[in-house]
Amino acid sequence: MKSGHNAMKIQMKYWIRQLFLMSCILISLGNVSLASADTTRETEILLNWAENNYPQYFPSHQPTQQIDSWLFRFYPETNIYAGVNTSDNGVYTLGGPWGNDNPAYIDNLPNFLQTVGNGKLTDVIAIVTNGSNFSTALKSDGSVWEWGNRAGLEAITIPLQVGGLTDVSKLVSGELATIALKNDGTVWAWGDNSRGDLGNGTKINRQTSVDLVAISGLTDVIAIGESGAFSPSYSSSGLYAITQDGKLWVWGCLANEILDDSTIYPPSCPDSPRLPAIIEGLTDVINFKSRRSSSANNYYVLKRDGTVWAWGDNSYGQLGDGTTTARKTPTQAVELSDVIDIAIDQGIFEKADVPLKISVFVLRQDGTVWAWGNNDDNPLGVGSTASYVSVPTLIAGLTGIKKLAIGPYHKLALRNEAQFGHGDITMVNLEMAQQ
Repeated sequence: MKSGHNAMKIQMKYWIRQLFLMSCILISLGNVSLASADTTRETEILLNWAENNYPQYFPSHQPTQQIDSWLFRFYPETNIYAGVNTSDNGVYTLGGPWGNDNPAYIDNLPNFLQTVGNGKLTDVIAIVTNGSNFSTALKSDGSVWEWGNRAGLEAITIPLQVGGLTDVSKLVSGELATIALKNDGTVWAWGDNSRGDLGNGTKINRQTSVDLVAISGLTDVIAIGESGAFSPSYSSSGLYAITQDGKLWVWGCLANEILDDSTIYPPSCPDSPRLPAIIEGLTDVINFKSRRSSSANNYYVLKRDGTVWAWGDNSYGQLGDGTTTARKTPTQAVELSDVIDIAIDQGIFEKADVPLKISVFVLRQDGTVWAWGNNDDNPLGVGSTASYVSVPTLIAGLTGIKKLAIGPYHKLALRNEAQFGHGDITMVNLEMAQQ
């Protein structure tokens, strides 16, 4: 090693030691500030990993502290410091087996992270994506991690923890923003806010985890989702939440269309911020589904009593009320109860100005499956050759069903001790083939 480099390293270690020793005084005076999440995410990952894997040196969880260009943690049980110099991205330790005279250089932070995690996440229970090139993962411990390219930010090449977000039970990635439901019933968001997806009454973007915001006015939330399901050539933002009292809240660019009230939410998305609003007249909601194109929209609600309510376009009888009349307010699907799940097929997208050919499938408590809506090429499997069916109709022969999986080219139903598919890739053009 060159002597000049050695001299510089010795000098650096001297100043590191001085800063660490200074920190002891500041800690005793209570003047050390916590480091902000956006400048310490990689440091947090490293130090958390060290605590989890080497408790003999780092036996307790300690807060990350900051002095000038230093981010570090002090472990009083072992009298060890571990930290990162943000000027050179070096990882250093002081005390314990590394000695108390000079901080020991371990490695460059990016190299260390690559070695530690190798870009891999463990104990992942859910992954969501915005449909392009950014992904977010939820781990079993309630922590949230993200990677990829988010518009306007430097690419994240290995999963990094979203700082300040813990005890999360569900993630949803909208077109522009990500939202997280915590076990305490609050909802938090970050990302692009130009269309009001953060639900905080502003249009200010909150692209990084340090900018996390709570969705305004939402407490006791039991479910969250995206209300902006879209066709391939038309998209827009929108999110929803269902609260413990059965109310459905919506916000974002689509709120005016769902609420059918352009006086509250102007049709032009960028014109105003969007706070969450309740869809009046709906109670006991437990599930919400939506489908939209540039010319028509459909919305479906499953209520706690097992009834299904819908509004929007009805060109193919997809509201299930026995008519083809469009509705601006929720209308109950006729002669249908005890529903436990809804699945929607929006068909093969054709033209931007043509309503989507919606087909609706529901699973009832007794294990039967019912369908209605568009029936071109007989996708409903109800034995009818009509172009549409406007009332819920039983699919004969399907019993004991536990789960539905619906797509534009095929429909699948899962029984106990059954599997999806029949073992080959031959196209089967049947109304509903038993597997």
